[in-house]
Amino acid sequence: MMKTKIMTLLTVIIALCSCSSTKAKQQEMNKSEDSKALVVYYSWGGNAREAATMIREMTNADIFELQPSVPYTTNREEIEEVAKKEVHEQYCPELKSLPDSIDTYNRIFIVSPCWFNTFAPPVRTFLTKVNLDGKTLIPVMSNEGSGMSQYISDIKVLAPNAVVTDGLSIYGPNTKEERGSIEGWLRNNGLTK
Repeated sequence: MMKTKIMTLLTVIIALCSCSSTKAKQQEMNKSEDSKALVVYYSWGGNAREAATMIREMTNADIFELQPSVPYTTNREEIEEVAKKEVHEQYCPELKSLPDSIDTYNRIFIVSPCWFNTFAPPVRTFLTKVNLDGKTLIPVMSNEGSGMSQYISDIKVLAPNAVVTDGLSIYGPNTKEERGSIEGWLRNNGLTK
């Protein structure tokens, strides 16, 4: 009889602890859902800018463009050589500015074109200069058929204390036509406003 009472008491204690833990997790999720998101992007040819703008509109996020202090060439052949060299050397170009503060953002979309299977170097500068510990990073890559390539794994290396989600691959030349896919992906992942 005493053993039964002790077992019942233990079951009640475990249930109460479990409810408390579940309630705390739910409150944390609600707090995270109410927080403002930030879209950080670099765009060379305009496709990543188009995608970033759509995401900003659909999520009611703030937006910040990464701009190199020395702009890249607009010549396609020349940029390929520069991109190949900078990606290989893991170069971090100087930027005109970085966001003043990201403290109020829990979720940060990182939008970039694909440069040799990863993000463009201005994104590398952002990832190495800004403290992203504890932030949820959401990668979005504009590409011409390579998919996400090394984008996600490279972000994880540079932001090891952030949560990096599965990303979204957008076929760059058709960015405007991808609007429905972007909206569906955001909705399916609980990221819309």
